[in-house]
Amino acid sequence: MKTGKWSRGFTLIELSVVLVIVGIVISIVATVLPSLIQSAKVRKARAILEKADYALEGYLTASGRLPYADSGTDGIGDSGTYFGNLPYRDLGLSSGDDAWANRM
Repeated sequence: MKTGKWSRGFTLIELSVVLVIVGIVISIVATVLPSLIQSAKVRKARAILEKADYALEGYLTASGRLPYADSGTDGIGDSGTYFGNLPYRDLGLSSGDDAWANRM
């Protein structure tokens, strides 16, 4: 095997240093990423709840009463129903789900 100043390839030490660095970067990302995802979902949930609050206030101002609850999943309030899901279609919202895809 030819050795000298211009030999080609990487040494075992160089490869192991690169693998250690890559491992450190992956471990840092793996520990930080779940908390970033969780905080983003919490921010999204707060924005969704704020939008629903404004929609409820607007409905109350326009009609003088709050909408009936939705007993199903169609988003339209059912007359006489006081417990159920948010009637998002009556309020003009695009969805009745929170950031975790649960019905409000």
